[in-house]
Amino acid sequence: MARPRLPSAFAVTLLATRAVAMVLSALVIVFLLYMTIVYAKTFAWAYTAAALALCLDTAEVTTLVDKDRNVPRLHWAAVFALELLVLGLHVGGCLTLAFAELAAAQGGEYDGFYAADPYRIYALAAQGSVG
Repeated sequence: MARPRLPSAFAVTLLATRAVAMVLSALVIVFLLYMTIVYAKTFAWAYTAAALALCLDTAEVTTLVDKDRNVPRLHWAAVFALELLVLGLHVGGCLTLAFAELAAAQGGEYDGFYAADPYRIYALAAQGSVG
């Protein structure tokens, strides 16, 4: 049987989902760079999860877009296992980000405000001019 000219609705949905996931993974990496600057810490779990998710989504999009089917798709079990790995790394990364403020506060190096917070800068300037 000949391959249909137009992809099925499932294939289009899968391609759109993977494309959105690629964009979100790239945005997560940008956000993590910002968090690294703010907290002066590297969140290795989160970086690893975002990079692995970006690689997995890129591989899936590449195989879905290939018209000639020169690039073989990963077996569904391999995709499932890799997705579970990415999910576990994302949970670990989220927990790392969530507890970063708490850990810094307990260490005494973080007073609850961002160093580059403009409202904090204005408040400190106002206190200096009043006192």
